[in-house]
Amino acid sequence: MTIFSHESWEAGQFLALYGTLLVIAIYLGFAIPRHLRTLGRQPATLGDDQAAYLSGGSNRFFELVIARLMASGAASMAPDRKIAINNTYGRRGPNENRILALASPIGWDAVEKALRPGADMLRDRLVAEQLLMDPDRVAIIRIFQTMPYILLIALGVSRWRYGNALDHPTGFLTGLLILTAFLAVTRLLTGEWRTSGGIAAIEAAQESAQRLRRAPMVGEFPLAVALFGTVVLASSSWNEFHQMRTDSSSSNDGGGCGGGGCGGCGGCGG
Repeated sequence: MTIFSHESWEAGQFLALYGTLLVIAIYLGFAIPRHLRTLGRQPATLGDDQAAYLSGGSNRFFELVIARLMASGAASMAPDRKIAINNTYGRRGPNENRILALASPIGWDAVEKALRPGADMLRDRLVAEQLLMDPDRVAIIRIFQTMPYILLIALGVSRWRYGNALDHPTGFLTGLLILTAFLAVTRLLTGEWRTSGGIAAIEAAQESAQRLRRAPMVGEFPLAVALFGTVVLASSSWNEFHQMRTDSSSSNDGGGCGGGGCGGCGGCGG
C-alpha cells in the first residue's frame, strides 16, 4: 500500500488517515512558532507602558494612559460612556497630552486615534529592546505555522477530486476540508509577537503582582490595568471605566477584529 495512490485507500481508511494528519497539523501549528520564536532578552523590570503592551497590545496601552489620567484627577467618566477632561494643568507625558488636547467629552474611538502614534512608537521601541519580534519575523512564523494545514488541504482536495470523479460520496471529506481551511486561516491571522524574553518578563511581572489582580488600591489602578486589564476595576469605584471598555470590546468583536498579535487587537496568542 502506497500513501500516494488513492486506489489503495478505502474511503474509511482515508478519512481515518486525514483525521490523524489533522491532529498532527494542529499540534505542529502550535509547536512550530514556539521553536521559531526569537529568544530576545528578559529585563529585570518593566515600565508600565512596556508591561501594558506586552500583556495586552495597543488596546491595553490605551487603557493605561486613560487610567493614569483618571488617577491624577485630570480625567473622569462622563455620561454615555465617554471620558471627561477635568483639567490640563501639570506636567504629563506626550501620550497623556494627546488626550488632554481633545475636545471633552471623548469617545473611545477618538482615544484610539489620538494614541495610535504613541502605540506605534512603543511597539518599535519594544522591538529594539528585543521584547517583541519584528514584523518580518512574525510573518515568516505565521507562514510556517500554516504550512501543515496547506499540505493537508492539498492532499484532501486531491482525494476529493478523485472521489468526485468516481461519483463517490464526499460529504465527510468536504466537512473536514472546510474545518481544515478554517483552522488554516485562523493560524495565518494569529501570531505571537513577543519574544521568549518578552513573555518571561511579563509573566514574571504578573506573578509578582498577584495582589493587584485581586484587590488593588486606587493609587495602584494604573499598574493593575497595565498588567491585567480593566477587569481588575470591576466592583471598584472605577467600574464604569471597565464597563465602557467591555462594551467597546464587544462592539469591536462583533465587527470582526482583523489585527494580529500585540500590534493589532492586543491578542498575543500563538
